[in-house]
Amino acid sequence: MTKPIEVWMTAPGPNSWKASTNTPTIKDPNTNLTLWESGAMVLYLVEHYDKEKKLTYESLQERAILTYGSCFGQCVWFNALHSEKVASAIKRYYSELGRILAVLDSALTGKE
Repeated sequence: MTKPIEVWMTAPGPNSWKASTNTPTIKDPNTNLTLWESGAMVLYLVEHYDKEKKLTYESLQERAILTYGSCFGQCVWFNALHSEKVASAIKRYYSELGRILAVLDSALTGKE
């Protein structure tokens, strides 16, 4: 029987794990693995528990496309949500987002 995965976060403060932000963390008692980076958590959970591929795709090429979302997220974070405007980060993620969208546009040209 599979044990439930523990998920927790700690609030910012002098006694937290990472004072600048909340840190999402999971511990899988079935494999004794603890992860604390959200991208790593999602990849692990999908690879380890989504045996029927309900949350992801079968092929490596299709799964690779899922990683584009992190660039979108970083672009939004640095442009709209971050407390400081970090011009170099905004420029980098906008540039990367433009490149990714150009690749997707090229791949979708002529397809329904």
